[in-house]
Amino acid sequence: KLKFEESPKIITTSNYGISKVDGSTKRRIMYWVASDYYHGEDESCFKLEHQPHEDLGLELINDFDAAEYSSFINFMAQCLQFYLSTKKPIRAPEGNIVKRNALQSMGDAFFNWAEIYFSPTENGEPSPALNMYIPKKDLLESCKKGTEYTRLTSQSFKNKLEQWCKYKGFVLNPRKLLNKQKFIKKKYMGTTREFYYIRTPNTLPKGWNAEHVYDTAFKDDDGLDTVAEIEEMMKNPKMDFKDKEDINPKDDDFPS
Repeated sequence: KLKFEESPKIITTSNYGISKVDGSTKRRIMYWVASDYYHGEDESCFKLEHQPHEDLGLELINDFDAAEYSSFINFMAQCLQFYLSTKKPIRAPEGNIVKRNALQSMGDAFFNWAEIYFSPTENGEPSPALNMYIPKKDLLESCKKGTEYTRLTSQSFKNKLEQWCKYKGFVLNPRKLLNKQKFIKKKYMGTTREFYYIRTPNTLPKGWNAEHVYDTAFKDDDGLDTVAEIEEMMKNPKMDFKDKEDINPKDDDFPS
């Protein structure tokens, strides 16, 4: 039995992201990501193939002469030496990794449906379905009709929608709009229904502004005690409201 410090690392290559990445899995993975600069022929993306030998004039490794092969071995040794000298792993920027994993998790069919459903208007304005309360049931039924997911469950739909929002840099169901059960529920056409709300960067719920939020939603213990701090939140899409009691915006303008 090998000791932990002597156990080998496993390297795999794939053209696809990882569909489910929790904290435990993420801790055990070190990504190395390559672009699609070199690629095969693909009607959906590339009409012509592009290979390294077209730029270099030779096949990597197979066509190396003695000097080139020696340089390659020395470079690999330098990389190994640097890797062994570091106490903590140096991870690649995760922007594209997050997008690839999110796309893999939601699937192409869902992605294409969401891109159309939440597409900008003909005038180039943002989709009216963004920054707006949308009945959960209506959104789910639209997805079923527009994709192959005819048996899509409510939870699976929400998981895919969360991945699409992650891919786009949006926030699904901002915490400040949730009730104590972590849902958005409001009166609509005489009944209480559950809603989804997708917030884009630098926006607040429709009808709100910094003064409105400060007056109606925040207390001194919320950590956002001034209008200036709330406006700063609006400029930084990575910030989000802290968990508080259920807040019901005064704006009841739902999509038809």
